[in-house]
Amino acid sequence: MADQPFDADAYTKPFQLTRTLHRDVYPSVDPTNPELSADNKTVLITGGGGTLGKAIAKAWATAQVSQIILVGRSSAPLEQAATEIRSSNQKTIVRVETADTRSEITIKSLFESLVQDGIVVDVVIDAAGAINNAVTGTLEPSAWFNDFEANVRGPYILSHYLMKTYGDQKGTLIVMASNAAALVVPGMSSYSCSKLAATRMLEFLQTEHPNMRYFALSPGNVASPLTNPAFLPFAKDTGALAGGWSLFLASQRADYMKGGFLNVNWDVEEMDAHKEAIGEGNLLRLGFIKAQLGPSGHPF
Repeated sequence: MADQPFDADAYTKPFQLTRTLHRDVYPSVDPTNPELSADNKTVLITGGGGTLGKAIAKAWATAQVSQIILVGRSSAPLEQAATEIRSSNQKTIVRVETADTRSEITIKSLFESLVQDGIVVDVVIDAAGAINNAVTGTLEPSAWFNDFEANVRGPYILSHYLMKTYGDQKGTLIVMASNAAALVVPGMSSYSCSKLAATRMLEFLQTEHPNMRYFALSPGNVASPLTNPAFLPFAKDTGALAGGWSLFLASQRADYMKGGFLNVNWDVEEMDAHKEAIGEGNLLRLGFIKAQLGPSGHPF
């Protein structure tokens, strides 16, 4: 039997909402698109020194954002990212803040310092995170739960202090989600479970604070030091695509997607064409089980 040809989209196609599949920037999510202009906005990006966070920050700089606040645990990667952004865009102000999103005290202090400097954050993008590529039983429980600390506790703390600081009548929080939430792959239990929990948490936040704007955005398969080696052959998505999508989600055009799970591989124009069906069917929200639950029971 002849060998099957390698398909780099094998882990992308099963998660498609739209027929059209994208793995790089296209016009609707191109940071140079005038409709995505971020002029007069301030964006705070956690994990700003990482592969994905830096790519997202560069996309916002291309969209002429007024100010970028790069947040991370280590100053060196943040400073490097800031230098690269400043060299390509003299207009955008880039501020570096060393902070751990898992620390309530640290994030509270961060927002207090921003207020003292008269800074109003319009959009928070949580690109920080953690992943344990280890099989259950091989890690101490505290190490297994580290993914929950970074991927669930972190964005919750960010959401809390974003609202505590500026109120819950406006503001956008975009959290990097993952298709892994739908997978059961050995060695990815803590990561997959934490991403699933974070996605559901954002649904609660959106329901309880309807004037805010919450989004769980899967950046697809982006090659980075955190990528599971088994998935590297499939890591063909660009960080710029996630950056472009984050700009789109910050626009009012994405309001019908609020509280939902989005994937950068999906086509924006195709989604717009079916926005009523998406809304009526809650197609971007988590289900419970695959059975069709309802008053009459599952149609066996």
